[in-house]
Amino acid sequence: MHETSGMPEGFDGAGSEPRSAFIEHFAFLCADSADRELLTEVAQRVTVCDIAPDGSAHAVLLWDDVEHELVCAPPFTGQVGHGVPASYAAIAGTHNGVSWDAYGGGPLGFPGLDADGLPAGFGQWEWDTLEVGDNEEVIARLDGAGIALQDLWEAFGSGQNWILFDPLRTTAGAEMALVFVSHDSAEWEPVESTVGVGYGAVLLWQLADYFLDTELIVEQYT
Repeated sequence: MHETSGMPEGFDGAGSEPRSAFIEHFAFLCADSADRELLTEVAQRVTVCDIAPDGSAHAVLLWDDVEHELVCAPPFTGQVGHGVPASYAAIAGTHNGVSWDAYGGGPLGFPGLDADGLPAGFGQWEWDTLEVGDNEEVIARLDGAGIALQDLWEAFGSGQNWILFDPLRTTAGAEMALVFVSHDSAEWEPVESTVGVGYGAVLLWQLADYFLDTELIVEQYT
């Protein structure tokens, strides 16, 4: 196990019960009792949880006895951009970015919104990857809807891969569904496992899949 360098500047490290603090703070990701039970399980991996006065948060979770820092930015206070799903913007209203580094490299989690209130992504979306894979039909459908590949929004970090918004499909509350694109296959893979699930729960599921080795988002791999 490696040691973290201590609490970031602006944090007092006063949380005496990090697991309870984590459950209380991240309860906003939960849509039902099953989510709350899952959050409680994730919290068992928490060794540090502290909230700064500016609304940012810092936590440390164990994965295979290795410490991973969960970095959570202050809330987004600007105007949400047109077309941004409501449950996605709701995460940003608490933390405009919730991320940790994948063991194999690259960020996992929620990248937040940019200054224009649009999904910021982690700056690693390589849109031309879709031109490599067998995606002619999808590209034609996107083109028919007036959507360029470079205009697709990254919804969640997936290590060295990507989880994008799928503007061709909708899910819970008429919000956009998700699609997974990997470096390996370069294929457009609809994320069917999250259909009917709000984005807060998707982020919670990512945490569980990584730190508990669950397989809730079965299409994703990092």
